This record gives sequence, structure tokens and C-alpha cells, in this order.
Amino acid sequence: MALKLGEYRKMDPGPVEEWILFDHPSGRARIEIAMNWKAEQLASDP
Repeated sequence: MALKLGEYRKMDPGPVEEWILFDHPSGRARIEIAMNWKAEQLASDP
């Protein structure tokens, strides 16, 4: 789903641009958060 965001909004805004224009994480930040979460889940599985 996050990749579809790139169709209508900038995926990798600069830090100031993201702070001013976005009220939630950018597409790139969402993907990175999801990847980190998944890696933590895989690491904690026995």
C-alpha cells in the first residue's frame, strides 16, 4: 500500500519539507518503519 502513495505524493521529502507539509510519515519512512518492524518480528521468532 505504501508504494501506491508515490503515485500522488512525494515518497522521499526532505526533513523540513516533511515537517511542514506532512501530518504523518512520508512513504519512504512508512516503508522503513514496516521493514524494521518485520525484521524485529523475525528476530524474535524461535
